[in-house]
Amino acid sequence: MWKVFLSTVLFALPYVVSAAGLVPCGGPGEPECQTCHFVGLIDSLAGWLVLIMGIIAAILIVISGFRLVTSAGDVSAMTSAKKTITSLLIGYVIVLGGWLMVDTVLKTLLTNGTWNTLSCVAQPVAQQWSRTTASGDNSTVLPAGDINNRVNSIVNSGALQTDIANAAAAAGITDPNQVKLLKGLISQESSNCTNKVGPSTNSGIAYGCGQMLVSTARTLDPSLKGLTDAQVADKLQNDNAYNLSVSAKYFNQLINKYAGDSDLALAAYNGGPGANLASADCPGLRRWQCVWNSPGCYGTAKTNCTPNTGFSSYEQTRNYVANIKAIATKI
Repeated sequence: MWKVFLSTVLFALPYVVSAAGLVPCGGPGEPECQTCHFVGLIDSLAGWLVLIMGIIAAILIVISGFRLVTSAGDVSAMTSAKKTITSLLIGYVIVLGGWLMVDTVLKTLLTNGTWNTLSCVAQPVAQQWSRTTASGDNSTVLPAGDINNRVNSIVNSGALQTDIANAAAAAGITDPNQVKLLKGLISQESSNCTNKVGPSTNSGIAYGCGQMLVSTARTLDPSLKGLTDAQVADKLQNDNAYNLSVSAKYFNQLINKYAGDSDLALAAYNGGPGANLASADCPGLRRWQCVWNSPGCYGTAKTNCTPNTGFSSYEQTRNYVANIKAIATKI
């Protein structure tokens, strides 16, 4: 029996090595690999093993059937052949039943009830870069006059307003207030697509209306895989409609990640995923929300505390969120 098993595995091995369909990620035109793809690989391999076991069982049943037919009345040979066939059928039913149970559980958990399709949900990507935007307006909370100028610029932008609305709709942003926040975000990031090259940082340079890094754009759009970094940067900087589409997609991912909390989504867009971690100095608040950089100061009247301000702090993120919300409120 082991000879049949080995022969069958060796015959099927080239198809497994080619991995056709086993790992649907990481290739040209395919999404980046996630943990769910690893689970999918396990599920696919299990299916492959069940197939191999089925082939082996079929071969052995044929062999046993041939022995049964050619037993020429030999009771011992007939009994042995029948037992082999019965054992093979029972064993394969058990294996198939176990596989179907595991397969069903995996696919139910990973696809929200869809049994026959194992798919991955797009995961929010983290853009690690300086909290200074191309507009340079995060250093302070903008006065009312500047907010009004920003609003007037957005309202009178004509085609830009339409492009932002279209990008929001394509990304799945349907809440009118969130669309307004996206408009405010584009204003805060690039002064309505007029300042489209951000400051140089350790993570690179952000480009375009929504100030996207090349690395972030690649995670959002797998079709960029065949382009060089310079080509992606040029596309982000000079194709406003495209930049708005990936920026809106990123913003919507963050909105979903934080269960519709737009403040947290804006903070993460500007300050990265670390901005929304729990603050050690302000219990119950996020890092960007805490105005202190000293323990035991929050909610007290202490005067010797270190404020959470300056370029390396989350002061810019606090200003960023406040400015965008002020702009969105008046649109």
